[in-house]
Amino acid sequence: TAPVIDVAASDLTVECDGAGNDAQLQAWLASIGNTGAASDTCSDVTWTNDYTALSDDCGATGSALVTFTATDDCGNASTTQATFTIEDTTDPVLAGVPGDETVECSEVPDPASPTASDNCDADVDIAFVEERIDGDCPNNYTLARTWTATDDCGNESVETQVITVQDTTPPIINCPVDVFISCTDDYLPSSTGFATGSDNCGDVTITYTDALPDEGRQNCEEFIRTWTATDACGNEASCDQKITTKIDLSIIKTFNPTEVPQGTLQTFTIVVSNAGPSDAVDVSVTDVVDPILEVTSISLPMMSIGDCTDSAGNNIDCTLQIPAGGSETITVEYLTAPFFDGGVSPYGTGFGDDFYFVFLNGYILEGSTDNGPVKLTYPNGTQVDITNDVTIVTSLTRNDIIFDPPGDDPAFELHLSCSDPFTDGWGQSGGPVQGVDNNWQIAFFTIARYNPQGFLKSCGNVVNNFDVPNTATAMGDDSFGTQTVSDDATVQSTDCRPMVSD
Repeated sequence: TAPVIDVAASDLTVECDGAGNDAQLQAWLASIGNTGAASDTCSDVTWTNDYTALSDDCGATGSALVTFTATDDCGNASTTQATFTIEDTTDPVLAGVPGDETVECSEVPDPASPTASDNCDADVDIAFVEERIDGDCPNNYTLARTWTATDDCGNESVETQVITVQDTTPPIINCPVDVFISCTDDYLPSSTGFATGSDNCGDVTITYTDALPDEGRQNCEEFIRTWTATDACGNEASCDQKITTKIDLSIIKTFNPTEVPQGTLQTFTIVVSNAGPSDAVDVSVTDVVDPILEVTSISLPMMSIGDCTDSAGNNIDCTLQIPAGGSETITVEYLTAPFFDGGVSPYGTGFGDDFYFVFLNGYILEGSTDNGPVKLTYPNGTQVDITNDVTIVTSLTRNDIIFDPPGDDPAFELHLSCSDPFTDGWGQSGGPVQGVDNNWQIAFFTIARYNPQGFLKSCGNVVNNFDVPNTATAMGDDSFGTQTVSDDATVQSTDCRPMVSD
């Protein structure tokens, strides 16, 4: 009699471990299909099975129908069957899928390259799909990147990365160079260059606005042209271009010759230049010429765009138009160390002397003996009326003035009747006296005598060579304000010979 199968072997299904699940298989076989049991009335029972291998469906999966045989000591046998199955129901694992992020449109990363693993050592295919969802402007959008991992058993894992792309970075703008124009231009020039721009994500639009009043450009004002670069999402960048006037004035005053004899007709020039880059408009050129040099004429070149009609006497006052890179020359003709002529006294002298003394120390004493005025000009150009500080001595034959000079030098009497030649700058009939009034040596003098019938005669001389300094000044306006330049020039008046006119 064969053994009795008390408990039939039962099927077992396990999840694939990738290595054949050998431990579970061996335990199931050893337990006779997990729960299998048999008995025999005569002897012991010995169990055997016919397991050889598992089928291979996907990865390390498979199944085997195993027959368990119970055999007694007499060789009688009974059997029971059960199936051991390894299945794969676990999804593969995706690794390396980035997390969601927000980036600038210029920094969108390339898709990642995730890896996948499977618990059953099955082959896994990874599929990638990217979907773009447009936003409120071309550079604002969302990228949905999806990776799907599928193993040989049809299990899937799906992971999605969401990238929010935005454009918040302003474009880059490059302004054209500053433009220099002329003060006479009524409005801004049409050609001032053009700004360029670039954006990290696409094209830009360039526009500009001018900060101008309704009436347009005025005088030499500086104006700003503001350039703006705008990208597709409305981000802006701007820069300012200056449209301005700029002049570069220089002035050179030249005496030629630099040593001039008394009573001769000479010239000096004032050359005003403009190195630009803008035209210099309405440049004012002034020069207060020392009275020792009597201005007789002021002239400009024939083709010059200038006007010197505001000049009067020894005051040079010209207005010049000087193009960028150009220059203008003013020529001044003058008479050196002139004497009083036979005209009307500038002081209204009816009976007495008009006098003009230049001292080597730079002081000038001038005036009239007919109740004044008497004026003293300091070396710095300051002139004061000292009529009340001098004593005027008059008679039929002489007109003198007692002069108390500034400082510690004593007073001395100047004889003004044309009989004193003031040889070497010292008085022969009065002062200044050599060795006493050393600080008041005379350089030049001229005297005119008048009586009730009018002008009688004049006399004078350059008794010592002396320097006559002069300064010419030019002023012009541009966007940076008023530019002022000046140049000093000195001419030396030299002794020629005494001159007396009747």
